[in-house]
Amino acid sequence: MEERDLVALSTVSSDFQHHAEAVLYAVVNLTHSSCHWNRVISWCRVISSTPRKAKSVRALKFPSNSKDLPPSLAGSLDEIDEIFRAAFASISNLRHLFFSAIDNRFAPTVKLSTLSDCRFRLSSLSDETTALLGPDMELFLSTQPDIVFWSPTQNFLDSCSSPLPEMALPRLRTLFIPDATKLSLVEGRPVEYLFLSTRGSIQSSEHLAGLRNISETLHTLYYVNFSVKLSDTDLISCLAKNAPGIVSLTIACYHSRRSVPREEQEKLVDAAASLPRLKTLVLSAPLEVLSDSPPAEPDSEDPAQRSIEWIEVLAGPKLNRRQCLRVAGAFMRACRSLTRLSVPAGAQGGIVTFVRSDTNSDRVVLDGSYNLEGPGWWKAYNIREVRGGS
Repeated sequence: MEERDLVALSTVSSDFQHHAEAVLYAVVNLTHSSCHWNRVISWCRVISSTPRKAKSVRALKFPSNSKDLPPSLAGSLDEIDEIFRAAFASISNLRHLFFSAIDNRFAPTVKLSTLSDCRFRLSSLSDETTALLGPDMELFLSTQPDIVFWSPTQNFLDSCSSPLPEMALPRLRTLFIPDATKLSLVEGRPVEYLFLSTRGSIQSSEHLAGLRNISETLHTLYYVNFSVKLSDTDLISCLAKNAPGIVSLTIACYHSRRSVPREEQEKLVDAAASLPRLKTLVLSAPLEVLSDSPPAEPDSEDPAQRSIEWIEVLAGPKLNRRQCLRVAGAFMRACRSLTRLSVPAGAQGGIVTFVRSDTNSDRVVLDGSYNLEGPGWWKAYNIREVRGGS
């Protein structure tokens, strides 16, 4: 049922209204109204005056700064803060809070006083605002011990002490952070999932030394960089020193990166083998050897696998299947814990994936090729055919 249908249903009777409102108010996104502050203020007034609706709110995306306040409100910022404070004090069942900034050059609309009377216990907090920095945010985090997901801004990371107060984020499990050098802030927290996104030009692997602060619990790392100069080999070797317990590793570098030449492939395999618990590896650089011509010796694999000589990858070159399986096999043999390997193929998000066979741990099979540019992973061909109908 669409939102407009729920709105229409809520006008039928009071019973329908209560049931529909529970759904309509469960997840609220006010950032679309950030340039229409009268709507934001109106919603806050309704929430603070209607306990039934306020108790329904579970997730809230709230604009944290203002581009243009209407003339009627420009001179009453204290009044606006009081309206916001009353609304946040009313949504006692809120679990997920996301502060979204239009542009940090504009005036903040959320302050520590806005949250001073809140009674909710958050499990996730994502922040794009520059209003809550340093001690203010540290104090707020200390009042929210149930947070397991946190995404702070670089401005906050630069403004606060190291580490965070002991009462802040004691149950943190998932962390989205733009700067690995600031991981000392969460030292001792049980972080298991880390999304590390860096935009600066990284010339060495020293910035990853901060991973040692969470290495005892970290098992999944998604590393994103838009201008990194490091090779996948250097990155993985550094991770082996600073976070050896990683189980799943994805490297995504959004820039033009050369293929890994044949002579460097062995170093890359050795680097992967230095992570003793690694099960899933997604590389950012294509392997040059995958598109080599097929070897002369006969293929000894099953007929279903032999029936496909070339791997078709969207917007990329055809890859020799037998050579791909040999390269993937080199990874699997060197890294005995590895069960899944994905490598790029093509210039527009194509990727090909190999898995360790369920029936023979020494054998590697092709799992599929995908396109990562769309809303999801798209299988380029029927996997059942590739696996021989198994």
